[in-house]
Amino acid sequence: MNKNIIILFALKKEANSLLNQSILKFKSYSKNEFFCEYNNYNITVLITGIGNKSKNDPRIINLNNNNLLIKAGTCAILDDNIPILTPIIPQFVGFDKKIIKLELSFPDSKVQNRVKLLVINKGLITVKKPLLNKKKGQEYLNKNFAACDMETFYLIEKYKNIPFIPLLVGTDRGDKKSIISFIKSLSKASEILRDEIIKIIKK
Repeated sequence: MNKNIIILFALKKEANSLLNQSILKFKSYSKNEFFCEYNNYNITVLITGIGNKSKNDPRIINLNNNNLLIKAGTCAILDDNIPILTPIIPQFVGFDKKIIKLELSFPDSKVQNRVKLLVINKGLITVKKPLLNKKKGQEYLNKNFAACDMETFYLIEKYKNIPFIPLLVGTDRGDKKSIISFIKSLSKASEILRDEIIKIIKK
């Protein structure tokens, strides 16, 4: 029986390299839903949009422990020791005053070993609006949050009983230059996300 992998991207441009420039051959069900079969996996890619509406996507249904959910996307990197365009998986995710520690334990040893290589010993903070303030970013970093995005906490909070990988690539520093940096880095970030997803699922 094939296992199900559901990969969530906020933006189509984040998913572009995986959908169009990879060994995976996706069929399009709609402009925001794609499917392929590979290595005994049924792989679905969904474009959910930005922010907390992603958690209410009606296409994410009937999930159980036989599924693997991957939140793939971009983020701001707040820790200067982590280079831009580095793939990361945080150890915990926060929003406001809430924190969820990630189990990051998977029955498939191949998946487990790959995830271990990307885990950082810091967290990711989810915010409602793009972070464009270096001082605010430093405040998050002082609380051990090394990265910032706009979706991951909402998804983990809703699907915390499902095997879940938050796979992120930093495009900017969460400062006043972030929008320009994000635009410049997005294409390369998409390629990195593609490569890391393939490494996770390829046997």
